[in-house]
Order: sequence, then C-alpha cells, then structure tokens
Amino acid sequence: AITRFFAEYYHNFEMMYKALTNEYNPIENTDWQENSNRKIKENGGGQDNRVIEGGTTSSGSNVTDFEYMFGYSNIATVPVINTSRATNMPEVFHSCRSLKDITNLKYWDFSNVTSVERMFQGCDISTVPDEVIEMPNVTNAALMFAPTGSGNKMTKTPNLRIGKPCNCQSMFNKHTGLVEVNISGLIPTYTGSMFEGC
Repeated sequence: AITRFFAEYYHNFEMMYKALTNEYNPIENTDWQENSNRKIKENGGGQDNRVIEGGTTSSGSNVTDFEYMFGYSNIATVPVINTSRATNMPEVFHSCRSLKDITNLKYWDFSNVTSVERMFQGCDISTVPDEVIEMPNVTNAALMFAPTGSGNKMTKTPNLRIGKPCNCQSMFNKHTGLVEVNISGLIPTYTGSMFEGC
C-alpha cells in the first residue's frame, strides 16, 4: 500500500512538472482509454466494460474508484459510462483542457459517490446539463469546477442537488463569465472563495 501511495504521488508530480515545462501536451495525450480500461480491469470489469472512443461503454461496470481516470486527456465531452458502483470521483477530468461539454453528466450515477473534489478543475467548460444532477451522498465538492488559465467560459452553474452537508470551497471561483447561478440544491459546510473572481 505504501509503495502504491508513493507511485501515484510521483506520477502526479511528474505530470505537473511536464505540464509546467511544456514537455507534456494534454492535447496529444491519447492514453486515456488505456488508463480507464486499466481501472475497469482492476475493479473486476469484463471485456464488455471497455471505454469506447466516442464516449460510451456497455453496462455492468464494477469500477468504484474513478479518481484521475481521464486526467490530462484530450476528450472534448463527458463520456457516457456506467458509474453505478462508483464511490470516489476526485479529479476525474483534471486538466482536460479540450473538455467543453459536460451535458452527458446527466447520465452518470452519483448514488454512492462521496467526493467530487477537483472533478473538473482545469477544464474549459462552456456547456452544462440543464437537468438536475442528483448527488445524495457527496460531502466534498471543493474546487469541483475551478479553472486554470483561460478556463472560465462557464456562464451558468450546473443544477446540482447534493443531499448532505458539503465542502464547497472554491467550487466555481474565477468563472468571470458566470451570470446564472443555482445553488438551491447545495447544503454548504464551507464556502470560502466559492465564487471568488466571478
């Protein structure tokens, strides 16, 4: 467990270093399928659960941990995948700078998920779903949509219904074009910098 802990943190540090030194171009990264399929295999998913280019998978995925699954990838939309057993979703799309459209989030099952921290941090989102997104057990949504650089094109917040008291620190900060805000479905425990710079 200790070896895995250090291996994962070394990987994240390496990606950060490469991004800062321009040695890593997320637009050219095409290994997101390999990373996703590895997670599915590790969690007992079968051949029918492969992530397919174009954004769909078959039903029956056993994946519980989606942390950093698509991080630094070149996908432009949220794929439609089976998340019925998911419990952990921090940094799923971290720094996916080509990601503009997250409307397919309406098909994701958040029933058992407790963390969506930094889920879309560093993305350049412009299109969000109109439907209510149910997140009954989420307790941490800190920096969920926090952009980096020019990633601030979101004009309205997605309609999230989070059923438990939740950390909402810096959730939408620096979205300078934000004009429509709906947080009626949130029960914030902490709101520091939630809309800072908007």
